[in-house]
Amino acid sequence: MLPPKNHGGRQLFTGSMGKSKRFSNNLFSLELLSLTYGQPPKMAVVVSKKHAKTAVLRNLIKRRIYAILIGELNNINNSVGIIVFTKAGLEGVDYKVLKESLTTLLATTSSYNHKHV
Repeated sequence: MLPPKNHGGRQLFTGSMGKSKRFSNNLFSLELLSLTYGQPPKMAVVVSKKHAKTAVLRNLIKRRIYAILIGELNNINNSVGIIVFTKAGLEGVDYKVLKESLTTLLATTSSYNHKHV
C-alpha cells in the first residue's frame, strides 16, 4: 500500500491544469507536476470506465500500478507529483509487462533518479 504521505489527492489534480509535462507510451500516459520544494513525491492513478468496464477490473489495475510505483518510490525525486493515466487494452496484460512499461516510462522523465537503476 502506498504510504499516506505519497497519496496525491484533489490538490494534485487541480494543480495540474496547464502546468505539467506529459509522457506516454502504448499503455500509460504520465503527467508530471512540480510541487513545493521538500515535499515527498505524490502519486495518483486514473483508470477510466471507458478502458475497464467493471469496478473490480479498475481496482485490480490500480493496485498493480500502485505496487509498481511503491517499488520505484526510492528512485523518484522529491517535490514531484505523478498522475498515471491508463490507456485501453490493459485487461489481459501481464504484471511483468506493466512493470517494464511503467518503469521505462518513468526512466524517461526528469524526475527519475538513475543512480538506483
